[in-house]
Amino acid sequence: MVRTREEHTFNEELRRRTRELREGRELQQQQIADLLGVDVETYKKYETRTPLPRYLIPRFARLVGASISFLMTGYEEK
Repeated sequence: MVRTREEHTFNEELRRRTRELREGRELQQQQIADLLGVDVETYKKYETRTPLPRYLIPRFARLVGASISFLMTGYEEK
């Protein structure tokens, strides 16, 4: 699979926001993994290698108190 630079940058930023939002709620990786219903090793990948899958994005956003828009873009909708 060929990835564009834009896609790489987007995924990198999404992984960074995922980690920062979790840490901002003072949740451990194990805690958020349990709340999402995934294995902790799987969750760790969402912060380091592979971004959150689409089906987990709404649930993750609710758990950390962020909008989906912010999670995906880094900006709040106006």
